[in-house]
Amino acid sequence: EFTDLEKEFEKYIRAKFSKNVKENKLTKIIKQDFLLRLGSMTAAGLIWFFAAYQAGIVEKTYSVPVETTKIPTNVVIQEYSPKEVKIKVSTRGEDSFKEISVKDFKIDLDFSRLQSGVNKLPVSKNIITAPANFSIISFEPSTLLLTAQKYYPAEIPISVKTTGKLKANLSLKAAEAEPKSLKVWVPEGFEASTEISTEPIDLTDKNESTVLPVTLLLPEGLRLADETVSVSAALTIEPTN
Repeated sequence: EFTDLEKEFEKYIRAKFSKNVKENKLTKIIKQDFLLRLGSMTAAGLIWFFAAYQAGIVEKTYSVPVETTKIPTNVVIQEYSPKEVKIKVSTRGEDSFKEISVKDFKIDLDFSRLQSGVNKLPVSKNIITAPANFSIISFEPSTLLLTAQKYYPAEIPISVKTTGKLKANLSLKAAEAEPKSLKVWVPEGFEASTEISTEPIDLTDKNESTVLPVTLLLPEGLRLADETVSVSAALTIEPTN
């Protein structure tokens, strides 16, 4: 009887607990399979997303001219190289480039510290402005070579020059320029001239006082502060006693 009781108890234990064990194992397998499938789907989704995103990225290179319009007034650029900076940009979709041209790019070079002679100007990403929604991938060159000449201001009197002789009964009482002096730029390292001469005025055919335009003979390297200025000479001619 005791043995029969033990057998019945053993059956009860097996019936009660072996099923739970099997269910736990099955649940574990299902969970593992689900996680594997979920991980695979997530990875596949990410790969698809980035592949699709990258497939829509378009790159293009623009040759942007270097502008020297912000040069200080006391500096003249004699030569610079290269004349253009190649900028590679990217954005999504080919259509984004339809309305874009080199005029939409800006290179803000710093000309404030130029010196006479050869200058090296760095080109960096933070001085390049690209259109909105465009990413700058690369650019070249990274350095711009520029030859400059610095000037200092001066004001120099104009001297009216003449050639030839008036008739015997006439004399030249005065020859004055209008304006009497000019503001100029003198190359750094050179002394300012004491005067600016005009081309000689021939007096041979002059019979009376007159005012006429004259051409200036600027000393080498000198620059007029106002390139549009015009100069006249007033000749005072009187009869001799």
